[in-house]
Amino acid sequence: IGISLASFIGVLNTNGIVRNLKTNAGYFSGIFRIGGVVAHNNGMIQNVENNNKLEASYKKGDSTAFFIGGIAAHNQGMIISCSNKASVNNTALEARSGGIAGYNTGKIENSGNSGSISGTTVYAEVRDGNKHKIYSGGIVGYNTGSINKTRNVGSISAKGYYTYKESSLSATPSGSEYVVHTVYVHSETYSGGI
Repeated sequence: IGISLASFIGVLNTNGIVRNLKTNAGYFSGIFRIGGVVAHNNGMIQNVENNNKLEASYKKGDSTAFFIGGIAAHNQGMIISCSNKASVNNTALEARSGGIAGYNTGKIENSGNSGSISGTTVYAEVRDGNKHKIYSGGIVGYNTGSINKTRNVGSISAKGYYTYKESSLSATPSGSEYVVHTVYVHSETYSGGI
């Protein structure tokens, strides 16, 4: 599946509930928001196990920030007693990758991850002067919510670097000169067990 929201469920609203579900070993790929079960969670996800491999790959012109999580890409609701056992691979200008949620502003408790989590910057023709950030976590990539009683045993990596070539035409006393510069931009990377 290659779309902006890739998951079994795109958006789970505030009254929505997903309970007692185990996914088979499948595969989701796309851009922007990718979740093993729900792309954007506002409701409750309880007693769910994800075995779907997740992968986000940046292409020129895509949104800069990709959220990808084993249970939900973006959690604004509740995730209770859930587990992720599959790999989560996020390649973007700014990546938030987590075993349970890529980005959490809600509540996560009694949940765990055993899948490998990876976030990487990508070569892109971006000349905005910003340091693009990569967040990878066993439970959550980027958190402003609540996390209680969680466990991670999966590997975690965050790699941040990319280059681009810039060319310009400069006026010289004898005519014009074509100059090519290679610019190396380093990203800020953050990784943590939880």
